Amino acid sequence: MNLNQFKQFNTMGVINITPNSFSDPGYYLDDKTIKDSLVKFLKKPDLIFDFGFESTAPMNQAISAELERERFDIFFDQIEDVDFNFRFISFDTYRPQNFLYFKEQWSKRYSGCHYLFNDVSGVL
Repeated sequence: MNLNQFKQFNTMGVINITPNSFSDPGYYLDDKTIKDSLVKFLKKPDLIFDFGFESTAPMNQAISAELERERFDIFFDQIEDVDFNFRFISFDTYRPQNFLYFKEQWSKRYSGCHYLFNDVSGVL
């Protein structure tokens, strides 16, 4: 699969690995819920996966870069047996260093992915 195969994407599958997300508070902190959702999402070839590890809801306090990476690492260990090769992966972070870390780790396990830096802060 490559970017030229798609004229448009129809769906973004959002998985927030946070206890305080405004859209799904704590929903994706459970292994079974994560895997069940990913199995459904993986059936859609035109889907972009968007993973977030810090809530951007305005009422929540920012977390440290280290905690954001820790949440990614826990999640990444949970999905070890899921095949994301040749998929479009978006990481929702406003920290370039964390985006690069997430992308590096992901690239070690999965081939042919395309990556998006989803900076909802508007800083970059």
